[in-house]
Amino acid sequence: RSFSLTDDDKKKYYEYVNGSMKDLSINIYKKQIVSMQTIKNLELKSDSDIIFIDYLGLIDSYNNNGSYERYSEISRQIKLLAMTANKPIIALHQLNRSFQDRDDKTPKLSDIRDSGKIEQDADMVWFVYRPGLFDNKSDPSVMKLIVAKNRHGDINKHIKFKFDGQHQKVVEDTRELVAC
Repeated sequence: RSFSLTDDDKKKYYEYVNGSMKDLSINIYKKQIVSMQTIKNLELKSDSDIIFIDYLGLIDSYNNNGSYERYSEISRQIKLLAMTANKPIIALHQLNRSFQDRDDKTPKLSDIRDSGKIEQDADMVWFVYRPGLFDNKSDPSVMKLIVAKNRHGDINKHIKFKFDGQHQKVVEDTRELVAC
């Protein structure tokens, strides 16, 4: 977005996109607002193994009773689609702002409670957390994937990554998992 890649970085990016990614079967629906019916229709036409939804707030809903009811309806429909299609659906959603009032900015399940039944319907809830965004003393390259809910396994695990903001790149941190 900032167009700050070096010529060498651009070359590596284009080589990757035109090389490794070219053979991947990835379909991107580019319209900004989409309905659950459109997502269902796309899934029926697709031979994909997984569906990504970036971002729940862009899914159109016929429910005009407020955001809680709207997100509850969308969450339920996503859950039903995942069960019917028998494939995982990864949906991104924004946290409510209540975490900003806490000293500890680590995201918690309660931060999504005002967003309908997302927490209840989801088999797994993960948070991406970068302590350096909230604490000037923290390393800005540290990034954690927090497993806050997992119906089929361990919870409260922090999986460490390194974030390279200049290249918009996330790499694995080889250190072990940390239990909360």
